[in-house]
Amino acid sequence: APPPQFRFVELLRDRYVGVLHQDHPLAEKALAGSVTLEDYRHYPHVEVSFNQGKDNTLGRTLDAMNIRRDVRAHLPNFVSGLVSLVGTDFLMAIPERLGASFMKTFGLIPFGLPFPLESHTYILLWHKRTERDPALAWLRRLIVVASRFIL
Repeated sequence: APPPQFRFVELLRDRYVGVLHQDHPLAEKALAGSVTLEDYRHYPHVEVSFNQGKDNTLGRTLDAMNIRRDVRAHLPNFVSGLVSLVGTDFLMAIPERLGASFMKTFGLIPFGLPFPLESHTYILLWHKRTERDPALAWLRRLIVVASRFIL
């Protein structure tokens, strides 16, 4: 939950998928929907994190399941992570809708993760001091409505 000085509204939830480059050794298995947990653990990973994996759903989930990976890079956002997959044998997990717009551009292939993972929640966040600003309230309403169509 955000700190008390912030307000938020949930926009939507999105499932996580694995992602790899089209030249990755697991590309055929990814296309066939047959990536196993052993496959997933075997290759190096890129992870979106600000705190070495302790502040994200994936890191917490895998720790709880005692699943260890070779995380080679902790990057601050999903887009930089996707770009870093190009031409490598790295894997990454990303919210499906977010990744979809980049798949073709970067030659990436999504695949179902071989373990259960809580969904990713998109939220709209604002400081409470802007709560009563009519222009910002209008913008927030617009974003909430638009998110149902564009995400």
